[in-house]
Formats: sequence, C-alpha cells, structure tokens
Amino acid sequence: MPVRMTDLLDGWEDGSVELPPPAGMSPERIKERTMEQIRQTKRPRRRMGVRLLACAALAAVFTVSAMAAYHLWGPGELFDPFFTLESAPLDDGQKELLDQIGATDLPPVTSNGVTLTPLAAVADEHTLYLRLRLEAPEGTVLPDMGEQEDHIAHDVELVDADTGERLNWGMQKARFLPDDTPGDNSLELVFMLLGSPRGVNWIDGTSKILTIYDLGLYPDDGGDMRLEGEWSFSLDGFYPSKAVEVNPIGATRWDERTERMVTLEGLTLSPLAASYTISYPVEESWEFVDLQLELVYKDGSSVTIDGGSGKGSHSPDGQGGTDYFTGVRNFDAPLDLRELDHLQYGGCRLEIPGEPRAVVEADTAGAVWYDETHQNTLVLEKLSFSSLSLIYRMHYDTPESATLADTGIRLVLADGTEIPVDGGSGTAGGTFMEGTTYFDAPVPLERVDHVLFGDIRVELE
Repeated sequence: MPVRMTDLLDGWEDGSVELPPPAGMSPERIKERTMEQIRQTKRPRRRMGVRLLACAALAAVFTVSAMAAYHLWGPGELFDPFFTLESAPLDDGQKELLDQIGATDLPPVTSNGVTLTPLAAVADEHTLYLRLRLEAPEGTVLPDMGEQEDHIAHDVELVDADTGERLNWGMQKARFLPDDTPGDNSLELVFMLLGSPRGVNWIDGTSKILTIYDLGLYPDDGGDMRLEGEWSFSLDGFYPSKAVEVNPIGATRWDERTERMVTLEGLTLSPLAASYTISYPVEESWEFVDLQLELVYKDGSSVTIDGGSGKGSHSPDGQGGTDYFTGVRNFDAPLDLRELDHLQYGGCRLEIPGEPRAVVEADTAGAVWYDETHQNTLVLEKLSFSSLSLIYRMHYDTPESATLADTGIRLVLADGTEIPVDGGSGTAGGTFMEGTTYFDAPVPLERVDHVLFGDIRVELE
C-alpha cells in the first residue's frame, strides 16, 4: 500500500541503524530544497508544503536517517526532482495526483553486490516511471552522470507473472537525478518504459515481472562502467485507470506541411500521456503527420503537444486510401485534468469528460468462427469496447485470406440493432490481427446486449 505524507504522524522508522545518506537527502537539504521551490514558484505551497516543512523539522529533531526520510514521502515528492528537470517544480495538485496513482512499497533487489531500490513508481496504461537508487559495493566509485538522459539497461524483459507471456514494453530511457555527493558508490535515476497503444497495459490488473539485465553507465566525459547483474521486480497493484476518452467525432484540421486534411479518430488523456489515432489520405507514400493538439487551461493558458512516438497503418480500404497513425505522447509534467477547460484541434473545440472512460469486456472463451467467404478459421482472443471505440485481437489459420475490411464483429443492441465493426487502425501480420476501430457515433453501453463474432454469440462480462 503506498505510503503518503499524511502517514508522517502515524509512526517513525527506527533510526538506531545508520544507513548511508543518499545524495541531497539530509534534513538540512530537505528544508533548503523545499524553501527554494517555494521561492521559484512564487506562490504558497499550501497544505503539502507545510507538511514537507514539518517533515524536515521533525527529521532534524529525531535524527531520522536520510533513507528513512524516503519512507515518509509519497510518489509526488519523490518524482518532483525528475519533472523539475523536464519543466518546473510540481504544484500541490500534481503531487497529490501522483500520490494517488503511484506506489512506494517495492522491495530492493541485489545482484552481484549491486542493489537497485525502487523508491517510487507511477504508471498509466502505456507508461511506467521507476525512481531507482543504485548502490554499488562499498569502495566502488560510480561516474558522475550529471543530469544525462540515456539508455542504462543492457536488456529488459517483461512477462505476465501468471502465464509467463512476454509483453511488449516499448522503449527504455533513464534520466539521472542531480548527485550532491559525486564520487561515492550510489546514484539515483528515473527509469522509464515508454510504450505504445498496442503494447503492455500497466494498469490492467495483471501482475507483471520486470527484469533488468546489466547496467551501463556512460558519462559524457568518459569513464564508462558496466555493472553486471539481473534485477527482477514484481509490479502490480497500480491504480485503476484515471484516463478519460474524449469524443473527437467531427474533429479535423488542415495540415499545412503535408497539405491534407487530418481527422482525429480517437483520443485518450491520462495523467502521464495522451494516446491518440489520426487518419489522413495518402496518395503515394506514407508521411508522418503531427498531432498538434492544444490543451487549454482554465486560467487561459495553453500548450500544444506534438505526436510523440507511434506507428502507422493502412485503413481497411488498403494501401493508397486513408492511412492511420496511432501514437502516445508522454507529458513533461503530470496532467491534472481538473485544470483543463477544453481541447482545441484545428478549429474544433473538444470538451473534457467528467468521468473516467468506461470499458466493457467480452467473454471470448470458445469464440471460434469459420468464415466461409474467405475460407478462414478465426479465434477471437480479446474484445473490449467503450462508447467511442473497440479493441480486438484475433488469430486465423490462413494469413493470405485475412482482411481488415470485415472482422466479423458486430455489437448487438437490446432492440436487435447491429453495429458492424471493421478493422479500423488495426494491422494484420503473421497469423494474428489486432487493432482499434472507432465508432461513427457514440454507442450507448447500457443498450449493448451481446456481441456477434460471425455466427458465434459472445456474452459480455
């Protein structure tokens, strides 16, 4: 269970055992850093700031070790230095948000004398941030990494803890945090796994095991170091999704660079990232088209976000028609949706939903359909949908006859109305097909009775 700053008065760590103080975490440094943030933001820290000052004062009085002070903080305070490097110190609302979606109860792991301690973790559907403390054996001098951003793991593996299935974790990055005591055997960093809409979902309720193999430290001024080892962490229990799905129906903009009309097909906002799908006509070769989504805040300020990373695909019409680009744009600072007034996409104003996205899961066990038209046997592995979009994954035995134009999936309403589902932004490769399709109009979830997969009835969970 995450430990939050409000737990401060509930109890104290035993300070009788001296632990090596991490960089910048003495009681004096805690208070100094807090006051500096207050001066920089030029506004009172209010409730959280007062508690942090109390933490500093009490830590000084009781001589709590610097490592023990970590356990008094929530993810909001522990990730503040990271986001400060990217943008600005977090405000109280952002820290409170990270406290709600993060965890601080992950145990340390030691391999070949090198210990990695996850001080805090935050995650959304497609993004994982781990604040790690790296401690080499006593007497080892680690290089000064400054505030570099680089790869650190020689290899990364992510598996489903129950099934052993290897999961697509996306791209790894590490951002080193300022080290006030260079030349010793410890340093701190934020390890990031930045995924895609078709990759792992960190908050789907399944337990996952993350394994990091060997660490490489490559400082800008030379003196590379490799630390061999294998560190495995069990990751589960992250918060339920706080993402909202924006209704983009009718949202288009003219892209000056590529001289084409771009349609926003789907958009989901979470505290850490925006995931989206856009479509546009392609005559000859595929071109990347930027997102250009404007976030408009209640105070009148705004920021425009670009496309981040993602993947293109052809529409169900095939090559030469409309193409899709599906991507994830990670934010430089946590997004508090309560501070947003609306979104602007070209000349289209998009409203912010007041509730998190509601998703219906289908029970696909035994959903096997023989498609006589295309002479293909299809197995529906996964199907879930919201009022605006549907996600699917299926296997088939004849790749050459697979088609995105007709998935065989239809939503059946209580009055018998059927809503057909094409392949949308999906891709077909090897023996499977997966993707997301977007509805032309919002689907009333309370009226969906069941799903048809060809002539197979699929019940809802």
